[in-house]
Amino acid sequence: MGFGILHPYYRDISGTEHLLTCTKENVFSDGTVTAVFETERIDDSTVRLRHTWQSLEGPVKIQPVIQIEDGFVCDRYTVPCVSFNGNIQCSGGEPKGIEHEGIPWVFDARRTGIPGCTLTENVNEFCALFAEPDSVSSLTVSCSLEKSSDGRMIHKLLYPFIEEPLTYCCRDRYSPSYQTFVELDGNHTFCASALIVYGKPSCRNFALIEVQNVMQRYLTDIPKPAMSTEEMWRLGISYAKKLESIHEGAAVFRIGYYLRPEAAYCRRNFEFGWCGQNGLYSRMMIEDFKKRGEKSNLDFAVKCLDAWSQAVHPVTGLPWVYYESRLNKDAISDMCNISYYISEMLASYISLKEIGIDRPSYFEAAKKTADFLAEHISDEYGLGKAWRVSSGECVDTGGTIGAFPIHSLAELYDYTGEKKYLDAAEKLMNFYFARDLANFECTAGALDSACVDKESSCGLIMGGICLFESTGKKEYLDYARLAAEYFCSWMYYYDTPCNSDSDFAKYGYRSLGGTAVSVVHHCIDPWGVLMVPFLRKLARYSSDGKWNVRADLLWFGGTQLITPAGGATVRGLERPEGSVGETYCPSRWSTVEVYYPEIEKNPNWVSEAGSFNDWLVSWPGAFRLFAISEAEKRNR
Repeated sequence: MGFGILHPYYRDISGTEHLLTCTKENVFSDGTVTAVFETERIDDSTVRLRHTWQSLEGPVKIQPVIQIEDGFVCDRYTVPCVSFNGNIQCSGGEPKGIEHEGIPWVFDARRTGIPGCTLTENVNEFCALFAEPDSVSSLTVSCSLEKSSDGRMIHKLLYPFIEEPLTYCCRDRYSPSYQTFVELDGNHTFCASALIVYGKPSCRNFALIEVQNVMQRYLTDIPKPAMSTEEMWRLGISYAKKLESIHEGAAVFRIGYYLRPEAAYCRRNFEFGWCGQNGLYSRMMIEDFKKRGEKSNLDFAVKCLDAWSQAVHPVTGLPWVYYESRLNKDAISDMCNISYYISEMLASYISLKEIGIDRPSYFEAAKKTADFLAEHISDEYGLGKAWRVSSGECVDTGGTIGAFPIHSLAELYDYTGEKKYLDAAEKLMNFYFARDLANFECTAGALDSACVDKESSCGLIMGGICLFESTGKKEYLDYARLAAEYFCSWMYYYDTPCNSDSDFAKYGYRSLGGTAVSVVHHCIDPWGVLMVPFLRKLARYSSDGKWNVRADLLWFGGTQLITPAGGATVRGLERPEGSVGETYCPSRWSTVEVYYPEIEKNPNWVSEAGSFNDWLVSWPGAFRLFAISEAEKRNR
């Protein structure tokens, strides 16, 4: 058996631990508090542990703790969305290891997409403990890992919400520990359920596959989005038009709005991909012209792409991905944006040709950039993260972000038939799978950090699907499947509890289907909508319907709180129609945009759980439009 259930204990308000002894079968007590365990085998690999706590001597405030111990020594451990083998490969201020200054980390379960999950594994065995998503009491929990004297791991669920020895409250910033308590008396009990999943991993380092499959059993009734796709499309185009701007004679899209009292734009205004999505918005404007005949949208899109097609260095072929930096000889471009440049310039060229508009400069720009990439793949670091545009020098060799151009190169191969692009795409796919994905650690896709994250795996999902379509090789479909499993380990499979006065409760936001960002950013975003079309393809190609279920979940999670027609007042600020906030914080962690300006008044201020920010960035709308467009193509 891969685990052993240890005696429970509780902590009182002074922090003193009280270990309960077994007084009769499945009953534990210290004379003051009693705990009754009920175990139920659900299947060969899953056990439910239901536990009920009661005071024997009147009112008490306690923190109940259940614990299990591995029956093996693990190679790696994971706290989903929080810690990947201790985050030792990360360079930021995120929590490292399983303890801080000798005290075990305890994390509020709302930081995790699988509630309170701790998982340990080696090539032969794995064991995971997490809260069953059956009740608020079960989900009002925290989690921790400790190493026993013989090297095995002890998994703990601690009730209710606890953070210690510190609270990771903002990027690279900590506040004091956070303690809450369960209140018991002779007439009231506390009851919660946990699940233990164990066995042999189906794929080395991917034991979370089995845990996610268990969590998916609870997704029996995935909610529908609040509005139709037709309305989402109209509102998405409306917000895109709100972002239109003219900069030095060029048509461009702004990166978004900060909604602060002064309603200022953010500084980095015009970006081709990543947050700014000038390329994708332009193509969606072309699609809108085809759907609804709005000529002004077509005209703006062509002018925007005309400007960007000239933003390519004449010698290196690398694009300036921030339009305002195109004259800067020291400008740096990253692989995420470069990938978007190739794919969106190519796709827009093809789309315009379908309606009789020929823009060969778009095709040549995409090809010139792809030629540079195909010639500069390193056996040591692939394509790295960032390159100096003018010199063609790789200035940051880290991260999995170099996998993003795989699908762009494969698409260019499909269009041109030039094998060098296929060879480059296959080389990148095999390199990043072996080095990063096979170890269940993808990094640096969230460009503002260099840590384990979810975004960096998307290049492997998209790339694997595209290469399978280009070559028919099943190995690429397998790579895409494993990348999708990794990506979905960042997805929230449940609704996090929150107070009635929180933003989540006031505005009806649900964490279900949202995707956590990275181990340095403990928040949720609507990024998953970009992967919906690719999970649909994965379901079709693999004949595995679970990917459609996850696509439905991501679609719901990423289409919440779209500002309706006419705009709306949210958090006291006016939002234009079609806009949506970027960041949702289920735990006591917040982004700068959430706690501004409170942090200026009180440096120790900490956001309460269930808050969200007022940064109306452009990318969520572009991703939704793309997903809708792909669904319509599939249904034609």
